[in-house]
Amino acid sequence: MPLTPFHLGPALVVKAAARRHFSLRVFALAQILIDLESARGMFFSGYRLHGPLHSLVGATLAGLLAAVLGRYVFNALNSPLRAFLRRVEGMPALLVEEVVPITWTAAIIGGAVGGISHALLDAVIHPDVMPFWPSSTSNPLLTDGSFYPMHYGCALLGLVGDVAWLVLARVSPRGTSRSL
Repeated sequence: MPLTPFHLGPALVVKAAARRHFSLRVFALAQILIDLESARGMFFSGYRLHGPLHSLVGATLAGLLAAVLGRYVFNALNSPLRAFLRRVEGMPALLVEEVVPITWTAAIIGGAVGGISHALLDAVIHPDVMPFWPSSTSNPLLTDGSFYPMHYGCALLGLVGDVAWLVLARVSPRGTSRSL
């Protein structure tokens, strides 16, 4: 499914572990850029659902593009986003405080992890993914019967990562710079 939220599950675990060195927003942008390829395939006949952007090479390039675009765009939107979140009734202050400038390190790691993990996770469950393109058009990572377990596992990791991130944000509030 294009623009799947399931890839976000493992990213929340990474965010909890590497808070200020990992941009969740850049990660999400990398996911969207890669899945635009699948959306094109769904809406226009003759296109593959999973083409070159779903390979390690293509996904890495998409992740680096997301890092550059995301750092500039998201940093420009930080002030309005924080102002909006402050006005949302019941919004915990610790979540507002997590919206900070994205460093180059956080952007590059977020984009790279976003791109590479996308290609690898999709390769396990989709037979048309070519993870090692252009060297190979085969998919040795494909695992029969993995579609539902992969989605359940990603959802579970999302819950674990979300709880861990929120607990760590409470224990160690914005004393050091972090990037959402």
